[in-house]
Order: sequence, then structure tokens, then C-alpha cells
Amino acid sequence: MVQRRAARFVKNVPHLRTKPPISVSAMLSNLGWEPLQTCKLHGRLNMFYKITQGMAELHPVPRHQLAARGHSQQFQRLEPSVDAYKYAFFPRTDPIWNALPVELVEAESLEAFKLHLQSLH
Repeated sequence: MVQRRAARFVKNVPHLRTKPPISVSAMLSNLGWEPLQTCKLHGRLNMFYKITQGMAELHPVPRHQLAARGHSQQFQRLEPSVDAYKYAFFPRTDPIWNALPVELVEAESLEAFKLHLQSLH
């Protein structure tokens, strides 16, 4: 809703019933904006990459056994029992990180990681 309002503001289109109706989705694609949900996901994965490369001072719990599938940098999935923690950074991001392809996780730099992440979506 916020992004759609911003698109109307940027395009200077009032929120009035107009004939013919103006498509906000068309405005968003015309502006080239990614959905906010995708931007937030990419931000979380970028932060997780920084953590695994030692660029940040957080430490997720590594997986004790190697997974049958996936990459070698997988982390233990946390199963929180409290709703307040269920939506925290690590419980939300661990499963997504563990499902990433090997070439993405083993990128040489943050810039290479970001470029490859963009190509996936």
C-alpha cells in the first residue's frame, strides 16, 4: 500500500476515481520499482551474507550435520515457540539462506552476491 501511494505521488496521479481508471501496477512497472517484499528479502539475505563472511558481528548456529542437498554453509533452523521471536531475523532468514544455490552462497564479494541475487528474481 505504501509503495502504491508513493507511485501515485511520484507520477502525480491523484487518488480519485478517474475515467478511464489508471493502473497503479502499470505505474510501478513503468517506474521499474521492485516490490517492497522483494527488497526486504534481498536486504535480509545481504545481511546474512555479511554475517557469514565476517563483515558483521552476529553469529547464527551452524548445522551440525552436512545436509544431503544444498551448500556447505547451511545453518540450523530455529524453531521458536514464542511469536515475538518467530518473526525475528534468524528464524525468518535461515530457511531461505539454506535453500540458496551454491554459486550464490560462495560469491567472492558482496557486490557479486547482490548481482547474482538480482538475477534470481
